[in-house]
Order: sequence, then C-alpha cells, then structure tokens
Amino acid sequence: MKNYDTYNREERNICAHLFRLLHEKKTKSGRLPIQQFIHCIDPTQKIHDFDNNEIKIFCEVALIRDFYHKIKQNVSDFMNKLTKKIMQQENINADCRLFSELPDELNNPSHTHPKQIKQKAIENGFQLMENEMLVYGVMQEMFNAKPDLAIAYDDTLYSIEVKFTESFDVEQFNRTKRITDVWISLLHEEFGFQNIPKCRLIKIGARKFNPDVTWSQIFEIAKSTYEEKNRTYIAIAEGAKLLVSKKME
Repeated sequence: MKNYDTYNREERNICAHLFRLLHEKKTKSGRLPIQQFIHCIDPTQKIHDFDNNEIKIFCEVALIRDFYHKIKQNVSDFMNKLTKKIMQQENINADCRLFSELPDELNNPSHTHPKQIKQKAIENGFQLMENEMLVYGVMQEMFNAKPDLAIAYDDTLYSIEVKFTESFDVEQFNRTKRITDVWISLLHEEFGFQNIPKCRLIKIGARKFNPDVTWSQIFEIAKSTYEEKNRTYIAIAEGAKLLVSKKME
C-alpha cells in the first residue's frame, strides 16, 4: 500500500508543501528556493542574500478581515476608505453611502460584521440603493476571500493564485485582483512596505491552463532542495506526475 503522500490530490496540501519549500534555507544547488521561484516569474529580478526580514511569504491571506479585527474599536476611517476604493473599482461615483453613513445596525461592529451588511440590510428592512447593494456585496466577497499566497520583496508585492488539477476561475482571479488593489493602496504597511509597492498577480498551475509558473517548474526547485525521501519532495513530485498522467503538464 502506498503512503498517502503519494496520492494526496488536495490543492491545499500541495500549496502547503510549496509554502514550506519557499521558506527553505538549505539547498543542493546553491540557489535558495525563493530565488529560483522569483526567477521563474521574472528572470530579470535579482535576489541577493537576505534574511527573513527582507522577504515575507504569507499563505491564505485574509489581511482585510484580520486588519478589521485588529482595529475593531475604531473601524470607520478604514472602512470608509475601503468603501471608496470599491466604488472606484466599480466605477461608482454616486448613490452610495460610506460605511460610517449607514444605519448604526449595519456599521456597528458589535451588531454587524462587514461581510453581513448586505444580508442584514435585507433581513432587517434597511433600504440599500442599487449601487450600495453592489458595493457592499463586493465588500462581503473581500472579507470572505483568501488569496493563496503573497510574497513581499524589495518594492514588489506578488499576489498568487494556486491551482492544482483545476483551471483558473476568471471571477476568482478578478476578485483577487481587486483585493490586491486594496492591499497595496490601503494596507501596504502591513506587509512591511513604507510606500505603495509595485504589484504582480501570478498564477501557479498546470501547464494546460497557461500559468505563470507550472508545477513542473516547482518540482525542479524541489529537486534542487530536497532528498527524494523528503515528504515535500514526494508530494510535489507525485503532484507533477499526476498532471503529466492527465496530460495537463
């Protein structure tokens, strides 16, 4: 019987192994995994020796949700800025109240979480205008969504969507794009940037779906980092092998 590492097809599992791989400081090739990975994305980017304070890797990034919780006692300023940002993204310049202008039942953190505004308005008979339904619906999605990975290095934030055997969803990727826009404009300091960084949206997936980085490339990084008995080596190797067998890689 084969060990589960050899046939685990869960996307979060292989993404977790990728997260581990990118943090490794030991390598057989002399180039760290994170250096090789960013070279796959941008061969012109040069990464010199660094410590953990110079490059930051995040997974399942729910920054908007968590930042709201961090400032829960005084949320109006941030939430108004977030409302304005969503209005800008959706090309709305009228007929939409800012967060602080909503009824107390909808903007009071002790009564309603931002991802519940639209739902609570409907349930409690608060009339939202059409533009408000759109804006606060998008806000709900932003509080629920978690882009797979983010990497902050130098003056660039890499926002990354990861797929294993599935294709990329256009709606999901557009949502990630909007969320990343909020990150770099309103929350870049939380990633360690003093100024608004450059941004790259990256797709990792099977070659069939035209990603920026393929699992075959990730496997090459794993091979240059681990021995064959290492669990992360096995997980990524078997993942790449599965995609080849399905004629996806």
